[in-house]
Amino acid sequence: MSLKPDIDRLYSEHTTGYSTPGLAVNQASSLDALSGDLYTDSKRFIYELLQNADDSFQNNEPVKVWLKMIDDCLLLAHSGKPFTSRDLRGICNVNDGTKKSDSQKTGYKGIGFKSVFGQSEHVTIFTNGEYFKFDSSYPFDWKWEDEREIWEKENDRNFQFPWQIIPIFTEVEEVPKPINQYIKAIDAKVATIIQLKNQQETREAIQVLSKNLNMFLFLRNISSIDFDIQTPTVSIEIDRTIKTKISLKEGGQLKTTWLIKTLSLTVPDNLKTSLQDERNIPDKLLEADTLELSMAAQLGKDGIKKLFPQDKLLYSYLPTDETRYSLPILVNTSFLTTASREKLHVDSKWNQWLFKTIPLEIFKWISELVTSEYEYQAYQLIPDRTVMNDLLAIEFNSGIDEALKSIPFIITNEKEIVKIENAIIDFTFLSGENFIGPDPIKNFINQDENNKEKFAANTGFGHIFKKLGASSFEWSDTLTLLKSQSLSDVLSIDNNIQLTKHLKILYESEKPAEVSIEILKKLPFIRDHKSKLNIPANVCFPAPDDQNWDDPKSALSFIHPELKEWLAQEDKIRVWLETLGVIEKTDITYIHQTLIPNIESYVTQQNAIQTIQDLFLLYRKNQLKEDLLNRLSRIKLLTQKGTIQIAEECYLCDFYSPRLEIEEVLHIDIFVSKEYCTAKADKDEWKRFFKMLGVNEGISIISESEKQSTERLVQSGYSKEYFEAEDKKFSPFLSTFTGDTYLNISSLNFLRLTVNNYDFAIG
Repeated sequence: MSLKPDIDRLYSEHTTGYSTPGLAVNQASSLDALSGDLYTDSKRFIYELLQNADDSFQNNEPVKVWLKMIDDCLLLAHSGKPFTSRDLRGICNVNDGTKKSDSQKTGYKGIGFKSVFGQSEHVTIFTNGEYFKFDSSYPFDWKWEDEREIWEKENDRNFQFPWQIIPIFTEVEEVPKPINQYIKAIDAKVATIIQLKNQQETREAIQVLSKNLNMFLFLRNISSIDFDIQTPTVSIEIDRTIKTKISLKEGGQLKTTWLIKTLSLTVPDNLKTSLQDERNIPDKLLEADTLELSMAAQLGKDGIKKLFPQDKLLYSYLPTDETRYSLPILVNTSFLTTASREKLHVDSKWNQWLFKTIPLEIFKWISELVTSEYEYQAYQLIPDRTVMNDLLAIEFNSGIDEALKSIPFIITNEKEIVKIENAIIDFTFLSGENFIGPDPIKNFINQDENNKEKFAANTGFGHIFKKLGASSFEWSDTLTLLKSQSLSDVLSIDNNIQLTKHLKILYESEKPAEVSIEILKKLPFIRDHKSKLNIPANVCFPAPDDQNWDDPKSALSFIHPELKEWLAQEDKIRVWLETLGVIEKTDITYIHQTLIPNIESYVTQQNAIQTIQDLFLLYRKNQLKEDLLNRLSRIKLLTQKGTIQIAEECYLCDFYSPRLEIEEVLHIDIFVSKEYCTAKADKDEWKRFFKMLGVNEGISIISESEKQSTERLVQSGYSKEYFEAEDKKFSPFLSTFTGDTYLNISSLNFLRLTVNNYDFAIG
């Protein structure tokens, strides 16, 4: 049926329906603003025409699309349904489109076609063998009594009809012959011919569009698009043969494949009620009971790929320009967009509901995919919380929180799916080893015997799961676990052997990085001859001639007899343990194992003489090196008064002939006992030994800064006469005293004598 009568009728209505010229000009100006200002993207008008082509689907026949440049015209043609009288009326009005109540069609604003007028002032449409056009230069008749020139002068305005809504029937002969021939050659049912204002800009925009295949992913019915803009022609195919996948091809070659999940959302009743107050909500959405939502995950050569914020992630069947929100997938649904369809309305309760729903549906999809052929790749789709702080971002993050509480998506070692709160991430993987097993670690994390936690499978996403709220067991926790009685009960000698082998393998593989030599030296993983788990440095191998090494009353910790027997056949493991600190017993072994770890508590009044004399013998044998002696400076020594004090806080008594003999002057308990030296011939060697332990002697000058920084310093107020009466040794200094002189005494540390402007420390 010919559209000419309808075209002529609309032409008449839209050119004679204005009582004044001003009304016509006002509408023309509004349409100029609508088509020019709203659609800033040079590709947007092509999106709109593609969407119209996609909605022209009929009789289950896929729609083919062609784009071609002919001279200064862009032609976009398709094989879909020709225009009806209702379609004609839709594009010749505003907000009177044919899609606003049709849930099977994408558009609903009734202004999409107007985007072409931002690029052209001469647009021709072919449909059903006929042409009509919209032409700003067409000589429309003046309909009013006043002459046009007089009206324009009086109103200081150029007159123009709203040409964008006035269809002009066009004979075939008026259309350039190449255009008519091309339309016949491809057997197109509809074509839009746009005489371009800026050919180069449009050409470049189309070339960009032809390379970004993802733009066409959510078109429902278009099966192919030919871009005949440059040589060679770019042919895009959209393959929907597999229900859950869409493949995009170029020139017959596969370019990208996407996993697709499409579902129907039920619009909540409370949302419908709250939408009644929104002014931007169209009837099509306001009256909807259900809504289609599609999600697309890209498949690469290694499986599912996570997308990034710079990708166009949000679609309303064709892409919006929203890049503010971080999503791992493409999401397509009927978002409420601005008039240009480039941005989303942030304050819309409709969009807020969608943004809360999206993460919930993503986690549900992950839960499905993780038990499919894609397995752990599904975790690439875990969404990040958005850092934006607008209403949409708040709802999106709220949706993530709700999903984590309600949706099981963590796959366990038993191939079950559990919620994040019921998952344990074992970064050590010891729970999967027979020599440790899951129970000790589970008890370590949660003492509740009825807990529902299960170990997550090794997916490679453990750190993400931990961040989302899963419990975790890490190498830093093994120190506490190995000290626990629960593990000690299950770690038999055979298990201890397996644990040792396992740690060596991990260490030598350099993976994980946490199993370093520093960590291993701190781990109590070696059972000693007293059946206690100990760190390597606290365990030693017995000397070959030691017949009583396995005495449980021994002060030393030797390796367990069964471990010793095993290591006799495992030279490499023994050497490795030696690098961690397990060495053969020597005369100084007990210093490392017993004295140093208990440096301030080991010496008592009962063992004070024997312990230090034993150390002195090792010193005389040159087995105690200076660095080891320095580590013993906190050991306690017996004093002349029979108490024990820390070595570095003691002073040599007069017996050892210190540089300054002050024992008889100061009646305080800081002087090392002379009982240590049993032979006067050894007195000088004892003196050197004690000094290497940090014992003090003599007087030295202390700087003013040292004086100020000294802690626990108390002023005692000793007078000059006190020193004269007590000991003539001070007289050389007293002769220089001036003014009020005092003696400072640090708590059992040293004596400080102020002479003129100098401080002298006795130490």
